[in-house]
Amino acid sequence: NLAMLGNAYLRILNPEAAVDALQQAYALDPENGRLRGRIGRALVATHEYHRAVDFYEKSVKELLKVVTGGGGGFGEAAGDRKKAGHNAVKFSDLVNLSHDLAKLYLKLGRAESAIRILSSLLQAKDSLGVQDLNSLRMTVSTLQLLAKVQQVHAPGDVLESLLSAHRSQREVVFQLRSGGGGLSAVAGSEQVEKQKIVLGEICEQIGNAYIELVENRLAEQMFLEAVQHNPQNTRALLGIAQLHFSRGERDLCQAQCVKILLADPLAEEAAVLLSEVLFQKSDNSNANSTRSPGGKERDVSSPMSPQGPNSGGSSRRGAGAGDLGDIPSLEAVTTAAALSPEDLDNAIKPLRDYLLLQPNNYFALEKVVNLVRRAGKLEEVASFLTAAEKNDRRCMSHPGFHFCTGLYARFTNDVGRAISEFNLARKDEAWGSAALTHMVELYLNPDQEGVWEEKEAGPLDDATRSNIAAAEELLKELRPRAKDPQRVKVLENYAALATRQKMNVDRAMQSFVEMLDSDQDYLPAVLGMATGFMIEKNQHKARNLLKRIGKMEMSLHDGEDFEKANLLLAKFYIDKAKNDLAEELCKKTLVQNKSCSQAW
Repeated sequence: NLAMLGNAYLRILNPEAAVDALQQAYALDPENGRLRGRIGRALVATHEYHRAVDFYEKSVKELLKVVTGGGGGFGEAAGDRKKAGHNAVKFSDLVNLSHDLAKLYLKLGRAESAIRILSSLLQAKDSLGVQDLNSLRMTVSTLQLLAKVQQVHAPGDVLESLLSAHRSQREVVFQLRSGGGGLSAVAGSEQVEKQKIVLGEICEQIGNAYIELVENRLAEQMFLEAVQHNPQNTRALLGIAQLHFSRGERDLCQAQCVKILLADPLAEEAAVLLSEVLFQKSDNSNANSTRSPGGKERDVSSPMSPQGPNSGGSSRRGAGAGDLGDIPSLEAVTTAAALSPEDLDNAIKPLRDYLLLQPNNYFALEKVVNLVRRAGKLEEVASFLTAAEKNDRRCMSHPGFHFCTGLYARFTNDVGRAISEFNLARKDEAWGSAALTHMVELYLNPDQEGVWEEKEAGPLDDATRSNIAAAEELLKELRPRAKDPQRVKVLENYAALATRQKMNVDRAMQSFVEMLDSDQDYLPAVLGMATGFMIEKNQHKARNLLKRIGKMEMSLHDGEDFEKANLLLAKFYIDKAKNDLAEELCKKTLVQNKSCSQAW
C-alpha cells in the first residue's frame, strides 16, 4: 500500500511525499529492488541529487556484494537453482540501479564516475561467466550507455565499447534464432526483428565512430551491415550517402537521399544533402557547357544585377534533431556561372518540400538562406521567413528564427538589423556560437568591404574604436563556447590588426605564423597574413601570399576565404592595370557567390 501511495504521489507531481512513502515501504521490504529504483528516481525528481547519489551508491555496493560475494552466483545452478534464480533477480536490479546512477552522474557532469560505475558492472558480469539471453541484453545496454558517456569523457574508447556491444548483440540475435528465448515461433520471430533493429543501430554508431577516425572503408561496411539488419535505418542510409558525396559520387548520393526521403519525408539532413548534390550537378553541367569544343572558355558573364553585398562569415554546422555536424556546409557549395532558374528550382526543391512540412525547422531554413545567396536569389528568402512566421506566431521568441533573419539581413547589407537579430540568438546553446561569430565579423568590418581596404593615416575615429572594443568583448564570450577555437584565434588576430598599432599587428602576425607552422595550407591564416602585410604597406609580400592561395584546391569549408582572397588579388591587378586578370578573378568569385556585389 505504501508503494502504491508513493506511485500515486509521483503521478500528481508530488515527489517529496512520494519519497517519504516509498522509504517507509522500503523499510518494510529492504530486498525489493524495484523500490530502490523508485526511491532513487523520486529523489532525482526533487532535485536532491547528492542524496540520490548516496542512495544509489549504497544500493549498488550492497547488490554487488550479493551478486559476486561468497554466496556464489549464477554458477551455482548445478547445486542450488533457487539461489541462482535469486541472484539473477539481484543482478537485474544491479543493472537497473547502475544505469540510473550512471545517467545521474552524466547529468551532473561527472562522466568519470559514470564510467567507473558501468565498468564495475561489466566486471561483475564477467566474473559470473554467464552468457544467457537476459545477461547478454543487459550487457549490450550497459555497453551502449558506456559509449554514450565516453563520448563526453573518453572519446578514444567509444569504438571499443561499441564493437563489444556489436559482438554481444549478434549473440543475442543468434540465440533468439536458435530458439534460446523459450518463445513461440511467432513471438520469437518478432523478437528477432526487434533485436536486429538494435543491432542495426549499433552498426550505425560504429560507422560514425569510424568516420571520426577517417576509416571510411570500415565505416561503409558498418553502414551497409546496419541497412542489412534494418532497411529502414535512415541514419545508416544517410552515412552511406555522405560517403558517396565525399567521393564525388553524386548520382549514388542522390539515389540514397531519395530513398531516405521516401522512407521519411521529414529527414532534414537528407533533404539538405540532396539539395547540395543537385546544386553541384547543375554547377558541373553548366560549367561544362561554357567551354567550346576546343576547350576554351566562352564569355559567360551574366546580366544579373547584384543582389547583395559581399560578406564574410561561415555557416554554422547544426546540431539538434539529428546531428548536422557531418554534412558539408551549403555556404561553401559553388554555383554555376550561368545557373538557370530550372536548375535552381530543382536544387532547392528538396529543402522547399521539407520546409512546407516543417516551416519552423530553422536549421534547414539556414541552409536555404545560404543556398539562394550563392545563386544570387536572395529575394526568395523573404517567403521562407514569412511562412515560418505564419506557421508559428511564437517564432519571434525562437533564437533560430532570429539567427536566420540576421543572416538574411547581413547578406542584404542591413548591418544594424543583422546585429540586433544575432544579439537575440547569441545566448542560445545551439545558435549562440555562430551568432557571436557573425557579430564579431560585423563589428570589425561593418561596411562589409574587406578589412584590407586602405584607411586614412592617423588615429582611428571614435566609431571604429568603439566597434573594436565591442568585438573584443564578444570574443571573450565566444572563446569558451566556440566549436572551432582556431577560427576564434583568427578573429582575435583580425581585431588586433584592426587597431593598426604596431605592437598588436606584430602579435597578430606572429600568431598567424604559428598557425601556418602547424598547417601550412590553413587558408584563414594565409589570408590573415596577407591582410597584415597590406596594413604594413608591404604589398609585394601580400600579393605573393594571395597567389599562393590561388594555387590551393578549394575546400568546401573555406569558400568565404577564397572569395576574399580572389577579391583582394583582383584589387592588386586593377592597381597594376592588369584588368584581364582581375576580370577572371571576379568571374571566379561570381561562380562561387552570385550575390557578391564587389565582384560585380
